[in-house]
Amino acid sequence: VTQPPVCVTPMQLGYMRISRADGSQVLDLQRDALLAAGVEPGQLYHDLAAAGLPYGPTFACVRRAWSEGTVAWAQLELPESARTLAERFEIHPGLLDSCLHAAMLTGALTSGGGALLPFSWRGVRVLHPGTTYVEARIEVAADNTVSVVLTDPAVGVVAAVDGLMLRELDPAA
Repeated sequence: VTQPPVCVTPMQLGYMRISRADGSQVLDLQRDALLAAGVEPGQLYHDLAAAGLPYGPTFACVRRAWSEGTVAWAQLELPESARTLAERFEIHPGLLDSCLHAAMLTGALTSGGGALLPFSWRGVRVLHPGTTYVEARIEVAADNTVSVVLTDPAVGVVAAVDGLMLRELDPAA
C-alpha cells in the first residue's frame, strides 16, 4: 500500500481571527503563539457546547490544534477510558469526529446556522488500525468537503480520507 503524501507548511507570523460561520468572533490569536501553544481545547469544546454541540470525553479528543487558511492541524488522543476499545475499530469514531472539530477552526466550513454532519465518504484508507493517538492534517474545500491525513510519529501515515462531504442538519427533519 502506498502511503499518501503529508504536506505540512509552516505558518507565517501575523494575526489570525477564528470565527464562527455566522461571522461572530471566537478567538483572535497571534499565529506565532499558535505555533507554541495551539488553540486551548477547553475553549474549543466550550464554544462547541455553547453552539449546541456538547461532546463527552470519548468524542472530545483534540489535545492541541491550530490552523492556517483552509488547513487545520491537530493532535488527537483518545481518553484513557476509550483506549481499550480502539482495537475494535479501524479508526475510533472519536478520533474521526475530532478531526471535524479541528476543521471548524479554519472558519471555512459554512452553514445556514445548523450543525454540519458527515454525509458522504470518498477514498478512505486505513493503514494502521486501532490507534489511540494521531496527528491530523485537515483541509476544507469550498463545498464543505474535508480531506484528512492521520499520522502517528511511530508508524507514519495511519489513515487518509480523500473527501468527507458534510451536510447541514435540517432541524425540521
